[in-house]
Parts: sequence; structure tokens; C-alpha cells
Amino acid sequence: MLTTIFELLKALGTYSSIFALIIISVFTLWKYVLKSVFEDWSKNRLEIKKIEITNSLDTQKNLILKQTEFEILKLNRILPALEKLNSNFYNHWLMFNTYVSYIVNKAGLPDDFEKNRLELDRQMVDCITQLSIYLPSEFRILINKIRLLASNSWKPPHIVYYHLLELNN
Repeated sequence: MLTTIFELLKALGTYSSIFALIIISVFTLWKYVLKSVFEDWSKNRLEIKKIEITNSLDTQKNLILKQTEFEILKLNRILPALEKLNSNFYNHWLMFNTYVSYIVNKAGLPDDFEKNRLELDRQMVDCITQLSIYLPSEFRILINKIRLLASNSWKPPHIVYYHLLELNN
């Protein structure tokens, strides 16, 4: 076979034989040396990319899990405090309705009424303190304004009744 290649090269001429030798040597070099090196390099590169993508996905997964755990923790802390704050607002509303009925009936306040109102105000302050870092600033401002309304001391109802009676005339 080698002799037939040399005869073919003699027949083609000097420049053609050099060109054919270059093509054959490049082909041989590619087939037996460079092709395996290129395939190994591309496999390694693909594995590196796969590892990078896997690491990136693991990082994103861990980040999402941590954010979800934080949200669950916030909900476990916030919801009971919000429920307690809501019950305090409702209790204050009931207390204020009782106070208004005392005004209408010109009655005096019971002895423990102011003490109960102060205890309710203390509970509201505790709830707002627990919630303050978790709530947006607008909601915090609103809750503080509602608490200020709820924490005002009340005058004796019969004095308020007569004062309102004077204003009406």
C-alpha cells in the first residue's frame, strides 16, 4: 500500500505530493492525536459546566429553603401577636362601649375599670413591641395611632354627661 501511495505521489508531481503529504499528515494527526485530546477536553468542560450548574442550583435551593424557613418563623411569631393585638383592640372596643353606656346612664366608673384599661394598654404595648420589627413602617404608624387612642384615660362618665349636656345647649 505504501508503494502505491509513493507511485501516486510521483505521478502527481512535486507540489501536489507536498500538498498531499500535508493533508495526509494533518488527517493522521487529527485522527490519532488531536481528536482524542479534543474529546477529552470537551468532556471535561461539559462536566465542569454540569458541576457549576448543579452547585448553582444547590445554592439557589438552599437560599429558597432559608427564606421559606424565615417566613415560617416570622408567621409563627407574628400571627399569635397579631391575634392578641386584635383581641386587645376588641376588648378595648367593648370597654369603650361600656364607658359610653356609663356616660348615657350618668353612672360612675367601677373601681377596677381604670386598672383594667391600663392592663389592656400594657398588653397592647407588649404586642406592638413584639411586632414592630416585622411590620412595615406604615402599618406600625397606624397601630401606634390606634394605641394612642385606646390608651387615653377616661373622665368620670357623669362629668362627661353633664359637659356634653352643656355643649348641646
